Amino acid sequence: MNWYKISSKNIKLDKQLRNLAVEVASEMIKLYGKQFGNIEVGNDIITNPYSGTKQKLFIVALDRSSEIIAKYAPSTLILNVYPNSLSTKIKDKKMILEHFRQAIYHELVHVIDPSMMFIRQDNNFANECDYFCLPYEFNAYSAQISENILSYSKIDKYVLGDIKQWLKFNNGYPDILKSYDNIINCWQQHDKIKGTRFIKMFKQRLYQSLFFKPIKEDK
Repeated sequence: MNWYKISSKNIKLDKQLRNLAVEVASEMIKLYGKQFGNIEVGNDIITNPYSGTKQKLFIVALDRSSEIIAKYAPSTLILNVYPNSLSTKIKDKKMILEHFRQAIYHELVHVIDPSMMFIRQDNNFANECDYFCLPYEFNAYSAQISENILSYSKIDKYVLGDIKQWLKFNNGYPDILKSYDNIINCWQQHDKIKGTRFIKMFKQRLYQSLFFKPIKEDK
């Protein structure tokens, strides 16, 4: 079964889930830099906009460091968050809150993504690119990047113009995307080697998310 057909939609969070991302991030910043034990910070019933079903979601803050800020486990319906995994050198609370919000946004995409049915049970990847090119990680990162750019464009009005130029002329991607160099380069490499269409799909999703004009995706 082709996952491109299963997950052909540009996965987006609805208002309920977008608000939930902010709420959880706000709870995390209260715990940031503190010792707190393990705390349940959320116990919600959410509506999956793609399946139309109700889903349980438990959110637990863990008082230990991790390589990641948040991780959703579909087998247990638990979203674990790690407030103290972010560098304590960051002093700007708004920046910390944004880091947390982006991480939660990414994981909530996993919660509602139909392609999670293809999730691998082992976490041993040959390299970082293998991870970024998993179908559900592509969906989550493309959604997270689009959301980040949309948020940043409210501060810098030129961002959307730079993105539109890249989408139209493909002449070196703009500064706002450079922090995602490793991810985008992996998608490009995978396209060349495996014949996938990650970059094409990413551009389509960027356009849909930022300019609100749907583009028909290839079947």
